Amino acid sequence: MEDFKNKTALITGASSGLGEAYALALADRGARVILVARRADRLRQLSDRINQKHGVYASTVIPMDLSVGLRQDFWQATNASINGLVQTNGTPINNNLANNSYSGFNPNVGLKFWASDLVALRAAAYKNFSAPGMNMSYRAFSSGTTFTAANPGLNTQTNTGTEVGFDIGNKENKLSATAYLNQLNNYIDYATMCTSSASCSSYLQPYNLAGSSFTTVKQYYNAGNAQIKGFEIIGTTQLTNTLGATAGFTRTTAEL
Repeated sequence: MEDFKNKTALITGASSGLGEAYALALADRGARVILVARRADRLRQLSDRINQKHGVYASTVIPMDLSVGLRQDFWQATNASINGLVQTNGTPINNNLANNSYSGFNPNVGLKFWASDLVALRAAAYKNFSAPGMNMSYRAFSSGTTFTAANPGLNTQTNTGTEVGFDIGNKENKLSATAYLNQLNNYIDYATMCTSSASCSSYLQPYNLAGSSFTTVKQYYNAGNAQIKGFEIIGTTQLTNTLGATAGFTRTTAEL
């Protein structure tokens, strides 16, 4: 049997099941165990058992919920083309479009630490992405004198976010606050690109619509980098067994 004397073991989910079993086994083999789980009362009971058997410093309790997600994302659009006839004049269209793809590692981590029975501290960090949809990249359509042009060259929008917050109270009455910050790269916006027949000619030419009656062209495009930050406060109270009340306030600032 391996000796873990003078070694420290961090055990998550230690309040029950396999986590509890590993904590007891490692403590029996001489390890100092750090017990992590969301149920503080169960952790303290386990810690008392270990400390009574192996000494007062044999275990440490951290009432915390930790989650980690690791994912590799891949998106690809290939062999796309715009084919057909222009309804207004019958002109054929046959345009092959460039391939587009994205690959990225998008992890996330979140934790919630119970500072006491009534106070919990929260934090999270994450990455994710939003690929351009079919309507954004390949579908062109019109409404009146407004034409929406496709944009097959759209890049994937990515986001890196962080959040911190706290919860105070119990099941009947609770106050929560969260502050957040998101950094978006290649932000995808839907914008007006031109407002006259002359200035819109370059957008309409690929569709053989130059000189048509369209005076406005809109398009999804990568507008640059954006920052979104703010905070929210939510309060809840249980008035009766069947009636509760919730109030909240959110403030968000977005900069492009």
